[in-house]
Amino acid sequence: MGQGDPRVLDFAAALREHRERAGSPTLADMAARCGVSVASLSKAAGGYELPSWRVTKAYVEACSGDTRRWRTDWEEVRREIRPREFVSEDSVESLHLSPEERRRASWPRTWERWDRTGLILPSHRAETYLDLRLALQSLRAYRSLSLRQLAHLMPYAHSSVAAVLSGARPVSPYFLRNYLEACGVTSPPN
Repeated sequence: MGQGDPRVLDFAAALREHRERAGSPTLADMAARCGVSVASLSKAAGGYELPSWRVTKAYVEACSGDTRRWRTDWEEVRREIRPREFVSEDSVESLHLSPEERRRASWPRTWERWDRTGLILPSHRAETYLDLRLALQSLRAYRSLSLRQLAHLMPYAHSSVAAVLSGARPVSPYFLRNYLEACGVTSPPN
């Protein structure tokens, strides 16, 4: 096994232990049960990179595991290793940002608060189509999901997802619901 991120290596080790506790089914048996290739399952347990949620979920389900607990663990590792793509809200005051850049910079803190509390309390409302697109783009970045990963979790091609996020296509209610579910926003706060 190569040298990788220790958090990813620990996650892969936990997947392998989960498989052992399930009686060490063969990867071929697991692939037949979950519909994911043997190569993807093997790579998930290899620790070279964090597998997508789709592959992780399939691996866990093939071993009769609790996907809710694993989703929490997967998201925690994903957050720890994700790149910081946005300017932090703390530094916004010292920068001379345009209104769009200021709104973009505020969303990561909103998603982090949502992760802790279950409440989406943005520092501003998404009042325009641009605001909505910025919120969706920042949620994708916060979840560290590529367009292809989103497309696997949604009934859309990655080019269609990109077209909506770039503004070339409108955000339909159906797209919005599927996008939020793919990003793990599955129920409104109580």
